[in-house]
Amino acid sequence: MKVLIKDIHPGGIEIIQDVSADIVDKTEGEQIKFTTPFEVKAKLKKTEGSILADIDVTGEYHSVCARCLENINESWHEDFFVSIPIERNTEFVELEDSIRQEIFLNLPARTLCTETCKGLCPDCGINLNNESCKNKS
Repeated sequence: MKVLIKDIHPGGIEIIQDVSADIVDKTEGEQIKFTTPFEVKAKLKKTEGSILADIDVTGEYHSVCARCLENINESWHEDFFVSIPIERNTEFVELEDSIRQEIFLNLPARTLCTETCKGLCPDCGINLNNESCKNKS
């Protein structure tokens, strides 16, 4: 997501743009898959030597509950602020790296279908959210 610095007016500008979910390079075995492009709303302001960016990112992802293995489809939202240094002859500012970093830093370490998920029975493997284990020893 490139923005020409000359397009950033003294009062700042606001940009709304969809960014492909492909900007998040996944490693093998990751549990979260973004299913829609990210909607990015960025408010940019030029200061002496930097661009100040207030960025709001939303998207949707698919995952699997870490306890019961049920499928999860969730919305994801993050709002962050970043200062991007610029050199004297810089023509544009690139926001994609900052967006990618914030997404990775704020992804859940593990996803749950609910905070109170009971998980799977360690003996018989049934989903304890749906029924009780009948093999109580």
